[in-house]
Amino acid sequence: MNVIAFRKRQTGNWSETELQTLRETLEIGRRGQGWDAGLTESGDAQFYLLGPDQACTLCVSRIGGLYVLEDDAGTLLFEHRSLPLVAIHARGALRKTRWPLVARIVMVWCTIRHMINDRVEPLLLEGEELLVHLAPQLAAYV
Repeated sequence: MNVIAFRKRQTGNWSETELQTLRETLEIGRRGQGWDAGLTESGDAQFYLLGPDQACTLCVSRIGGLYVLEDDAGTLLFEHRSLPLVAIHARGALRKTRWPLVARIVMVWCTIRHMINDRVEPLLLEGEELLVHLAPQLAAYV
């Protein structure tokens, strides 16, 4: 009788090398973020990157031999069989999360500046004309 050794399906917990790869690549200790590990409904391993408020920022799941990267909304960002490559994409996704805030700040700044240019500046530039229009009304109150 011959015994054939099949490769075991990776389910359950993360190995220490996988956790070390994720922690080092994402620089968890230096960024002040936390992490946690869990399981999917089918028993596959998941790694959660937690933000300062302990909310999940990114999630890396190992489904069979495939690593899947998702953001906090559950959107698929990247998937591959190489964990270091997925971790590099996760680090890049962390950097991209600040750009929407910067875009909002720039939009608010442009809106305020546009409002000043359209409404306040003409009033300041045409002060004499404004005074001519308001002087009779001000005289009526005096």
